[in-house]
Amino acid sequence: LPPSLNLAQKLLALHRSRAFPSASMDALAELARHLEEVRYPAGTPCWSHGDESGAFLMVVTIKTSTSALMSYSS
Repeated sequence: LPPSLNLAQKLLALHRSRAFPSASMDALAELARHLEEVRYPAGTPCWSHGDESGAFLMVVTIKTSTSALMSYSS
């Protein structure tokens, strides 16, 4: 497995995403500090139709063997 994302990599991923187009870097940095990285084997469903959402998930990288996700739940 590749190493976990560090704070700068999380911040860069958030900044490059289209999820927060008007967010300031300070706000993104605060969010990045609270993100939890989770990894799943390829093909593992992250949710099913009708599941309640308890977290924000963002796919950061996709590999043939694993996907790295950043998760934030309040």
